[in-house]
Amino acid sequence: MGVQGGGEAAAGEGRRWYILAVFSTLSCLQCLDWFTFSSVPDATMHYFDMSTAMLDLLLNWGPIFFLPVVPLVSWLLSWPRGLRWCMLCAVLLVSGGALVRWIPCLFPEQVRQTAGAQVFLHFGQIINALAGPMVVTPVSQLSCSWFPEKERATATSIAYLANGLGVVTGFVLGPQLVRNFLDLPFLLLVTLFLTFIPLACVLLHFPPFPGCPPSDAAQALKTSLFKLHGTDQVGEPLLDGGLLEEKPMSFLAGIWHCIKNPSVMIVIVAAGVQAGVLAGWVGCLAQLLSALGYTPQQAGWLGFAYTVAVCFGSFCVGVIADRFMARHLKLLLLLIFAASLCCFVWFSLSLPSIFSSDPLIPSDIYVILIAISLAGYFVGFLAPVFFELGAELSFPVPEGTSAGLLTFVFNFSTFAVLFVAPLLPTNWLNAVAVGALAACAAATLFVRERYLRRDQAYHSDPPPSPR
Repeated sequence: MGVQGGGEAAAGEGRRWYILAVFSTLSCLQCLDWFTFSSVPDATMHYFDMSTAMLDLLLNWGPIFFLPVVPLVSWLLSWPRGLRWCMLCAVLLVSGGALVRWIPCLFPEQVRQTAGAQVFLHFGQIINALAGPMVVTPVSQLSCSWFPEKERATATSIAYLANGLGVVTGFVLGPQLVRNFLDLPFLLLVTLFLTFIPLACVLLHFPPFPGCPPSDAAQALKTSLFKLHGTDQVGEPLLDGGLLEEKPMSFLAGIWHCIKNPSVMIVIVAAGVQAGVLAGWVGCLAQLLSALGYTPQQAGWLGFAYTVAVCFGSFCVGVIADRFMARHLKLLLLLIFAASLCCFVWFSLSLPSIFSSDPLIPSDIYVILIAISLAGYFVGFLAPVFFELGAELSFPVPEGTSAGLLTFVFNFSTFAVLFVAPLLPTNWLNAVAVGALAACAAATLFVRERYLRRDQAYHSDPPPSPR
């Protein structure tokens, strides 16, 4: 009998919510620290006598260092204690980065406004950036390791949306604590002390696996990782069905298994492209709206509404997928794409577009707010579902490998959009977002839907081991 038949004790270990809460808190704070200076741009530039270009560079260190670190994180997750190692590295980097960038606040004004003092800010942001992949890539592996089947999509959604909540928190916390530029050190000190919460939790207790795996997929993941690295001291018997009687695949073999599977690659590319293009579009949103006559304050609140809606949608989709669409993720994706496209077309036609210099749909700021919030809500559905479908299709590859490939494409696409955006007319940016959604929706039609990971729980024929 597999793990699923082991009763509620196997599937309901209460520590799983503690693990998810610690992971999500760390992910949120990593993103909050990354976004801190951009949440109070005027105060930052005044306090450190910094140019707009330097302020933008503080933010851009995040995506710059994401791409080279993702492969390392995916490789780390292929080790038995990889999840714990990722969390230890991430929490030390986040806390260390927050500490380093606070140091210039101790200097007198004439010193902290020099280029030498600002090196501390950039070094702190770079340290924080190194932790980014460590709190995004493991989301599906954490949910598989700790949560039973009926809660897995919900856990993935919560772990994923936590990072976006960092931006939402920054929008609120920064302006509330920084009334004038002299309050900036207090904001940096608050964000530093907040990082001590997950630091203490991870140091005290953050095991990579529960004592009793909550599903056959979790058992298979744990056993394969231990056997791959030369030990069979796992503590549980091998699964019936013989999946783990084959030699577990190495990290590079897992990547090759994903690359040569067309459905897996469609999911990875479609997920990464739509998320990356829309992330780049959000980065250009203030520029887009300002060029169309909206004030920076209005553009900021519209961006805030979009981000909040994305987080809310990410939470809702986990519950929907677990309860109603567990074996219909492709259909769920297509329905989400259709709703997202309708909202983005509505938003685009409410502004000057490639079709007309005047809005084709009469609108005001409130109509724009509703349109962009609905668009964000449905876009928030996409990433968690893609993470789960990618894990199902690529099984028995560890979830960290498929998620690593997805996040790599995501950041590459973001870079591409941010690079190309200045070369495009402003009214083309919405068309690029709509086109990316439409292309990714069309690609998803060609995915061959299989639930290899879920089938393992019901003792169906195991998937063949890659050679």
